[in-house]
Amino acid sequence: KGYFLYMAERTGTLWENMTPTASCNHGFASHVAHVLYRDACGLRVDIPSKTVTVRLRDVGMDWCSTVLPVPEGVVNLKWICFEGLFDYEIDVPEGYTVVEDIEEGEGTV
Repeated sequence: KGYFLYMAERTGTLWENMTPTASCNHGFASHVAHVLYRDACGLRVDIPSKTVTVRLRDVGMDWCSTVLPVPEGVVNLKWICFEGLFDYEIDVPEGYTVVEDIEEGEGTV
């Protein structure tokens, strides 16, 4: 937030560096989307192996709902966290495998 918010507020994009003297819409910054899906939402997709890993961690959010496009359709993940326990629903295209990875000390209800 400390690094990217300034950019997003000024131009609605992420930049190549912290000053607006270079590219102010740079593809390098697209890794933020990957981090959002992977670390905040808990969704990891390996398209070649058609494996979806639900890796839920306490990230300070009570709930999350996300859709990620894949070549065969979309992956839909919704979860809530209550008192350290996760309840989630996931829909994946036909042919995809779902793997659950819950942090030790956490769990699903």
